[in-house]
Amino acid sequence: MEDIKTLRLREFFKVQTEQQEATIQNCREEWLLCEKLDKLYLDTVDALENIGESKTVHATLLIQEHYLFRVSFSLALATHLEEAAAINRKAIETAAYSYKMFNHPELQKIWMDASNRWNRFERQFKKYPNFPPEHKILSELRGAYKTINPYGVHANLSTLAGRLKFGDYRVDLMYFDTDRDTLRRTIFWYLRTYYRIIQVFEEIFSDRFRVHPAISEKIQKYGKEIQAYIRKNKSSLSPHQV
Repeated sequence: MEDIKTLRLREFFKVQTEQQEATIQNCREEWLLCEKLDKLYLDTVDALENIGESKTVHATLLIQEHYLFRVSFSLALATHLEEAAAINRKAIETAAYSYKMFNHPELQKIWMDASNRWNRFERQFKKYPNFPPEHKILSELRGAYKTINPYGVHANLSTLAGRLKFGDYRVDLMYFDTDRDTLRRTIFWYLRTYYRIIQVFEEIFSDRFRVHPAISEKIQKYGKEIQAYIRKNKSSLSPHQV
């Protein structure tokens, strides 16, 4: 393949698309889980039609979560794993903020006016933890947040180390990660994180899902598929992923 750094932008996108297709073919089980999770997001959003003013902010944030899910997986399938981590980090923060505003409704108005009153926003939101320790799912998401923080916050050598290729008198930065095991583990890790995010919103919209029990049933069914994947692939998953 021609040196990727010499390609024009359109040619780069073509290579990127080819990389995504190759990942889908090589990671079929993870891709099928990805498709199911995407459908779960769509079904969940559909169930929130005419949700009511008090939950509009949360419904909007759930729609954003679905968008972040698709963007991060478009990057992950193209093997841009560190770049996908930055999107994944934002998705976790979004879920944490939504749950915080669910527990403390007075924060919604402040959040919606945050662009004009940042100091007040920051002061009020810091009164409550982003990841309450007593909340099992958010505590797990806090662990995920800490894991991806080095990849999603700023450039550092540890995130670049796997991309560096040393030659005679030069160092190249590889655009794509090609290790299949790392790719499979990371894609699954992102899938499980986004599933936990859906569970947070399931709690926020529990009153609506009592009217639409099929959604909660789908969420539980997907959780069982996640657990089945873990049991099947446990030996090849890293410790923090099981």
